[in-house]
Amino acid sequence: METIEITEKIPRTTTIFTDSRISIDPLKNVNNNCYFVEETKKNISTLERENWTIGFSWVKAHVSIYGYQLANQLAKAAARNRDTKIAFNSIPLSTLYREIEAKEKWQREWENLRRQQWQHSSSQT
Repeated sequence: METIEITEKIPRTTTIFTDSRISIDPLKNVNNNCYFVEETKKNISTLERENWTIGFSWVKAHVSIYGYQLANQLAKAAARNRDTKIAFNSIPLSTLYREIEAKEKWQREWENLRRQQWQHSSSQT
């Protein structure tokens, strides 16, 4: 968005095609307050005030859509480019909490397994 510098106020329409339904479904949910979703909604609103119409369309992945592979390669190349300006660099707290919970669960299971192995080996002697 930061690179779009169009001064004319003529209507413009664009559609963003994605094979990630999980990326576009939250945009329809007014109760979703995830940072990334909120920032995306703000960017869409800014463009709409500039006379843009933004559409989103989900497409099945890898179903012989012309240009899909090229778009996929370009997206991966852009993600690898260290010179690309970072537009999103925050991790939602909910993600951090899930990661912490998963690590704690893994640790408990590991300790429980080790305890069971020790008890099993002790009972055989």
